[in-house]
Amino acid sequence: GIMAVLLLVAIQAAAADPDEDIPHNEVRNWAIRFGVDLWEFGRQFTKVNDIRNKYKDYDVDVNRKDGILLLRELAAEVKNFMDFKMNAVMRIMDSAEQAALSESDPESSAGGGASKSHGGNGFYDARRIN
Repeated sequence: GIMAVLLLVAIQAAAADPDEDIPHNEVRNWAIRFGVDLWEFGRQFTKVNDIRNKYKDYDVDVNRKDGILLLRELAAEVKNFMDFKMNAVMRIMDSAEQAALSESDPESSAGGGASKSHGGNGFYDARRIN
């Protein structure tokens, strides 16, 4: 199929004289054949007909949706997700800063705040920050 066409086109292109004009109709026919082969390859690879038949078997309705609307909804969901993650990171950062400040304060370190996990070398046990 498609690989044979690509190989044939590559061989013909390599063997052709660069100054030789290729007739427009011949190029158009190559493009049409290549497009048809590419379409068939995609249809076989994605098994689009099998998917359509399964939708019919299960009596599922597929509704068209405006692409711009779908893109806006996805963008809003991604933004909400990223905002949630950024807030979580900010909370962890604030907790780590508070733990570092309370550890450097000699009065509050005796009260059992966040403990250093490696005995005085500046590392904190993240499980004890929150």
